[in-house]
Amino acid sequence: IPGSDTSFSGIYTLVIQSDSGCISTGFVEVEIQTLVSPEIIITDDTLCAGQPFTLTTQNYTGNVIYQWFQVDPSGDTIVSMTTEPSFIFTPVVTGNYSFYAIVTQDTCSSLPGPSVFVNVVPIPSALIGDISPVYCIYDTLFLSPAVIIDTLDYLWMGPNGFVSND
Repeated sequence: IPGSDTSFSGIYTLVIQSDSGCISTGFVEVEIQTLVSPEIIITDDTLCAGQPFTLTTQNYTGNVIYQWFQVDPSGDTIVSMTTEPSFIFTPVVTGNYSFYAIVTQDTCSSLPGPSVFVNVVPIPSALIGDISPVYCIYDTLFLSPAVIIDTLDYLWMGPNGFVSND
């Protein structure tokens, strides 16, 4: 039945009659499935490079395969196939990422779900400025990062319970 949809689900009956009038009957129950497009859920849309995060979608019944795609200008790429409704991805390169999923079951496939977007930012470098490794008692110790960027927060910790955000 070309173009069948869920309204064609049900019991089909086959009746065969021979030239001599003998009748045989067979039955088959057919379920035509609709796989709803999976919607990916993420907990945060801005992450640090190298920080793993989990893509999650709704759970489907039966034996399904979740196909996880990364949108790329040169063409979408399957980055993983799982039997569970989640996938852990670890971006190593900074930039904007986009993902969507497709669910397959038997010979059926869902349409692609809506894309989710993740911005991967660089990890700041904790380089310490040049200081003398040896000081005399009562000398003033000047601690400073090699580069100060106004948008970053700084926290120093050290021996004897020393804590400073200056």
